[in-house]
Amino acid sequence: KVKGTSCEPVSSSEHGANLTYGIDYMDTVTVDQVVSSAPHTDPTLPGYIDHVDFMKIDVERWEIQVVSGALRLLCHRVVFAIEMETEYIKQHATCQPDAMKDLLLKLGFSALWHGESYDDKRLIEFGGEIVWTQRHTDQTPAERLKGTEDNPCNGVASF
Repeated sequence: KVKGTSCEPVSSSEHGANLTYGIDYMDTVTVDQVVSSAPHTDPTLPGYIDHVDFMKIDVERWEIQVVSGALRLLCHRVVFAIEMETEYIKQHATCQPDAMKDLLLKLGFSALWHGESYDDKRLIEFGGEIVWTQRHTDQTPAERLKGTEDNPCNGVASF
């Protein structure tokens, strides 16, 4: 369950008479949960997901939670591009902008901001829409990073 005005999950004890479902809080599922429900074991079946062309994340300060909830997808499938708005997350340290940026850079993404490519850690400070593009599309990050130090895909199970 998440609460709409912060980057912190809401606890079940916070659900009271003064909170309205759908406005103040809601049930959530992760991207990985959705992908896991697709017929993924047989590439000949309709619905098999072998890659993602474009992923749009517009969640107002919940970007790290979405990216973290898509880690299996990001590690074990090629995701060509991710677009997200960073204006809100740069203003709130609890949104973990550095953790999200570091994770995407480790996974092999480059960032485009107003058409220019950035790979440095100052990126989130710019704000605005950022498009993250995968630099390595011939292998999944899990395949490419296997055996490397500081691999964010270590221990992340495949689908």
